[in-house]
Amino acid sequence: MRERPDDPAVVFGETRLSYAGLDGRVRLLARRLVERGVRPGARVAVMLPRSEMLVIALLAVVRAGAAFVPIDPGYPAARIAFMLEDAEPACVLTTREHAGTSFGAPRLLVEDELAAPGTAPVTGEAGPLDGPLGAAYVIFTSGSTGRPKGVAVSHRAIVRHLRWMQEQFRLLPGERVLQKTPAGFDVSVWEFFWPLIVGATLVVADPDAHRDPALLADLIRTHRISVMHFVPSMLRQFLGDPAAAEAARASLRLVITSGEELPRDLSGRFLETVGCELFNLYGPTEAAIDVTFHRCDPADGARVPIGTPVAETRMYVLDAELTPVAEGETGELYIAGVQLADYYLNRRGLTAERFVACPFEPGGARMYRTGDLGRLDDRGRIEFLGRADSQLKVFGVRVEPGEIESVFTAHPAVDQAVVVLSKAIGPQPELLAFVTLNAADAAATETLARDLRLHAVKTLPPMLVPYGPIVLPAFPLTVNGKIDRSALTTRPLTPEPRTEVRLLARQIEGELAAPV
Repeated sequence: MRERPDDPAVVFGETRLSYAGLDGRVRLLARRLVERGVRPGARVAVMLPRSEMLVIALLAVVRAGAAFVPIDPGYPAARIAFMLEDAEPACVLTTREHAGTSFGAPRLLVEDELAAPGTAPVTGEAGPLDGPLGAAYVIFTSGSTGRPKGVAVSHRAIVRHLRWMQEQFRLLPGERVLQKTPAGFDVSVWEFFWPLIVGATLVVADPDAHRDPALLADLIRTHRISVMHFVPSMLRQFLGDPAAAEAARASLRLVITSGEELPRDLSGRFLETVGCELFNLYGPTEAAIDVTFHRCDPADGARVPIGTPVAETRMYVLDAELTPVAEGETGELYIAGVQLADYYLNRRGLTAERFVACPFEPGGARMYRTGDLGRLDDRGRIEFLGRADSQLKVFGVRVEPGEIESVFTAHPAVDQAVVVLSKAIGPQPELLAFVTLNAADAAATETLARDLRLHAVKTLPPMLVPYGPIVLPAFPLTVNGKIDRSALTTRPLTPEPRTEVRLLARQIEGELAAPV
């Protein structure tokens, strides 16, 4: 910023902020936070749609020494209320548009705060690269009990990751990075911060642009984007648009993909049609974004590796006795090193269960049990082999089926509920819900399906709302009497139920959008 104060820092629509202009707004908002009692170690909820104001708010929270808690304003009110109650923020940064939401914490309207200069000194002036070592952010992820859980990641962990990214990918001043990942997904953290610590330009996509290949292509073409991220399922959609692929070829020099397994055919198609570098990264929310990386190559085998560990991070492939497995054998992935998250917010038992003592490193080192399966290939690279438990991933978002199932079973008419990832609805895997009903309610199938869909839309964030539910008389069982999820996953849907599912979704979403 000191070297190039007039260079473009943030672009959003018609808004342009230079580095000097951005710094002035960030300092002002950080000062307002301090005046309102925000101190190092505090948490600040940031409930803003994607815009230049969101960038300013996140930087201001970090500069004040606090941890930001991103909350999507489009989430259902009940979920927002739970996250705020669990996070206990010192205040909530939002806009006048969302001022009607009940927060249970002091509310600061960003547009008003930026218009009212303050007087208190600002702590943590140096910002994210050498701020305090407490939590930098808390991101909520799906929880198996039906309660989302907040993951606290330290300044030190995220700073180390950002430094590794710069060492590895060498982002240059003047390059343009597209910010399109929702703030509640940890990939957004490097999108927001990495370009701004090296003098590059952060181009912020419109709130819904990450779902639209045509809009993304227009952004890439208009702003000459050189670096961006894709979840593999979205990358496939993007490459399906010839104009999008052409725009990518014209300016992109690096694409990073993570969040889901990268299929070999998709990697090959990208390298052939776009031709720039493609890196496959892996990492759970319980670490500072990504912990392994692999440069994709046309010579990759049938499975694209997730690669080798990033700097100051160790990966272990272990059996049930925490013994390293041999090359080529399947084990569970464990992570150790500086990038581990600190804890689950208000979940001491779960923290102790998942963040365990590392037997391979001295001095009380910890490692995180990911629940993911993997193996080492003959070149020492890790191959991802899926989950050891029932977690799913949809468009890069980690989903605990139990969270969705608990929403349905809370309805008095539902006996059991099962959520699976299925390709029965369309070409991309999507969440699909099945339920069985209590005997007394079995005759009211059509009415109850509508009620349950409405209940899900009102309770769950959009990415967790499944198609359905499809009412079954009973669930298929395995030979040992357990619900056969694989049979549900591969269950063919006739055109009639499939059409009913889609119509039901549209009808109820229309009812929710209609004025009361």
